[in-house]
Amino acid sequence: MKKKAKIIPFHIDLQWWGASKKTTIDSNTFRGCEHIESIVIPDSVITIENGAFRCCNALKEVILGNSVETIDKKAFWGCINLQNIVIPNSVKKIKDRSFYWCENLKNIKLGEAVESIGKEAFAYCTNLEEIVIPDSVVTLGKRAFKNCTSLKRIVISKSLQSIDKFPFLNCINLSEIIVSPDNNYFSSEDGVLPGETIVFVPCAARRDFLLKEDRIMKKTPFITLEKAKEIRDQIPTPFHVYDEAGIRANARALKAAFSWNKGFREYFAVKATPNPYILQILKEEGCGCDCSSYTELLLAEAVGVTGHDVMFSSNVTPEQDMRKAYEMGAYINLDDATHVEFLERIADGKVPETVCLRFNPGGSFSLGNTIMDMPRDAKYGMTEDQMAGAINRLMKLGTKHFGIHAFLASNTTANG
Repeated sequence: MKKKAKIIPFHIDLQWWGASKKTTIDSNTFRGCEHIESIVIPDSVITIENGAFRCCNALKEVILGNSVETIDKKAFWGCINLQNIVIPNSVKKIKDRSFYWCENLKNIKLGEAVESIGKEAFAYCTNLEEIVIPDSVVTLGKRAFKNCTSLKRIVISKSLQSIDKFPFLNCINLSEIIVSPDNNYFSSEDGVLPGETIVFVPCAARRDFLLKEDRIMKKTPFITLEKAKEIRDQIPTPFHVYDEAGIRANARALKAAFSWNKGFREYFAVKATPNPYILQILKEEGCGCDCSSYTELLLAEAVGVTGHDVMFSSNVTPEQDMRKAYEMGAYINLDDATHVEFLERIADGKVPETVCLRFNPGGSFSLGNTIMDMPRDAKYGMTEDQMAGAINRLMKLGTKHFGIHAFLASNTTANG
């Protein structure tokens, strides 16, 4: 009769593993080590990388060193027996899904330097009852505490500025949200977290709520009724009135939001508002033009937008359109593998040094709608094999730089 092997849980002190000078615990280093019960991370460590302790199922105790600054994505994903964690004051970022599915995690003490809590960082921590977000936290990611079904109370600090969608989704026992009175961005009223719209009503709140008029989202006209009547008396109807100040402000806000990306450039879809006056305003704000037809190329050219300030994307493309885009020096975004030969013929073999290709990854998206939610069924883009073939052919023709484009959804304001 065979004897069963005896599995002995063990403790790891990285100080004794020659890691006392190591600054990073690399991705997936201890992933799936199912018999580690406790671990001590030395003060030398600054970053715990992606999945470093993922699915360490027996892990109950983690002592983090006092120099850790970043807990990366999925670092402790699926550590289902981890019960307590103290985040030291050195930690600045808790990234996406870092403690996802730590279902026995009961107590979390967040350090006073944490600036951001990522998407689903503590999702499915089903035994967590209370969380206090320290004053240092500025951003709270989407679904950060999703399905924390034991969570009853949450305290939000004075510095929190951004709360992404559904932070407490399915927290069925959450009855109270307390926001610091010194917070200039959010406030709690009777345990509810309101904003320009109602941000969150606790699932377990057993009382009636009155939606205050100033908490219901509404559009504010940029002109008065009197001004609209004055314009009507001067100009025959129908007509459109555009908010130039609002357009400029939104263009600048978009540019600022992506300022972290040095090469960012917004290409406005001309089809959305084919008005040369609007295009001129956006040109002045640094935007290019995204065109999909001959007429749109002419509109862009009319306001002086040419060359690489134009992106041309078209899925059923007449020769006249492709030729015009080529002559203008626009970035040309090829939608179909057969367009490589088409471009080669239009360019008489002298294809541009930079060409973009539209990729269709297939699959589907939960955010979809009746217009488009199934990329695998869409007419847009090339498969992976078609992309490889197109790139090889274009390289032989002299193309040196490639851009990748994807059209995955349409007519949606959802982001995930």
